[in-house]
Amino acid sequence: MKKTFNQTMPCAVRLAALLLVPAVCVAFSGCSAVPGSSGSSAAEPSPSPAAAEPAAKPDLPSLRPLYQGDENGYYTFMTAASGDYQQVLYADYQTGAQAPACHITGCTHDSPSCPACFFTGVPVTLPCPVGDGTYLSFVYGYDSDGMSIVRLNQDYGVEQVLYHCNYISSFYCCTDGSSLWFSTCPSGDSYDRIKRLDLSTGGITTLFDAGDTSGQSANIIGCTGRQLVVSVSPYYDSSEPQTSCLYLVDADTGSAELLREYPITNASAGRTTNISTAVLDDALYEYDYTTGELTATGLADRQTRTVTDALPPDPYEGRGAFDVTITRILNGQLVVEYYSNDWTDDNAETKTPVYLVDLAAGTVAEKPALPPLNWNGYDHTSTTILAQLQDRLLVLCRAEPYTRTTTGTDGAPYTIQSSHRYFGLISYADYLTGTPNYTEVGMLD
Repeated sequence: MKKTFNQTMPCAVRLAALLLVPAVCVAFSGCSAVPGSSGSSAAEPSPSPAAAEPAAKPDLPSLRPLYQGDENGYYTFMTAASGDYQQVLYADYQTGAQAPACHITGCTHDSPSCPACFFTGVPVTLPCPVGDGTYLSFVYGYDSDGMSIVRLNQDYGVEQVLYHCNYISSFYCCTDGSSLWFSTCPSGDSYDRIKRLDLSTGGITTLFDAGDTSGQSANIIGCTGRQLVVSVSPYYDSSEPQTSCLYLVDADTGSAELLREYPITNASAGRTTNISTAVLDDALYEYDYTTGELTATGLADRQTRTVTDALPPDPYEGRGAFDVTITRILNGQLVVEYYSNDWTDDNAETKTPVYLVDLAAGTVAEKPALPPLNWNGYDHTSTTILAQLQDRLLVLCRAEPYTRTTTGTDGAPYTIQSSHRYFGLISYADYLTGTPNYTEVGMLD
């Protein structure tokens, strides 16, 4: 069934960020005491954090990340060839077809009367499924209008503005189908809060705050059962010792348990701590840049085990930025992505190998690469993953150059050399073996 989308938001806005499958690896940047917890406003820091409850609550649904798609399809938008308007599209995985999100029979999808077409000064939002036919959209303003979270009706028109704020601090948001958990900094404040938004009533609760410290951030980096994993970070100040912290926060009560404290020691290498982390399958994974050890800690039992100490070192031996990103688990393989460059050599290429860690055996192997895609004039060797489904990934799979004509501020036309990028589905097995067996379903831009 083709999805449709209606434009009814009155303010002038445009899409500035999308909820893709969240990248859960974080290089943290600092925190201090245990922050406050639940209530309608920010609470005072708790002197002794409450122990977190078990990750699973049998009578309540578990949390999950929110993004602009589900197992059935994926929403995108693109700019028309003329450059005059943007269009919301829906890619249906079952049919393999991508079409404008429009319900009007015979519509040509190129005028303001089309609900999927948005011209300058009209909002562009993308639906994010939360379940039971409910969709959310995140909308930015051009100026001080800030950001709104809106609920869409069955025709994908805006039914209610649920929340308005300066900005959403992190686009890793979680839902259970009836509420949304997200991080924001209220107007006039200088530190973040984790908010819980009731999707039926629009009721808002401050669940957790980062503490009354200027620049203090609080970002959701993962979830397990009905608990959030929250990173709390201070504004970086090299003049004094700082730490970044991880908390396990109950999504219903706001009770918080301190999980980790990481000293901020290595900002000069392109990251702020010597630990890279990710929350995957109810476990906290940590890679130690100093020792090269990769560990996993169960968030229910707090038991830590060494996964491997055999990951290769920095290909450029510390001569530039080096990042290790723990991304996902596929068929029992932990996918670990490297990024390394050499600041001492102007001609040095960036190296981006991907390694697979067998979680049962602890063995490490370099993942065979999928063919690189060339767009906008150069090769992109890293595979861009848009979504992770139950047994497949949605990835960029093809790029084709094209020329489009647009109009400058002086009214004169000019051409732009660009590329269309296409996305498709690939099985876990084919991705892991570097086999480019794609089922193409749509075009990204």
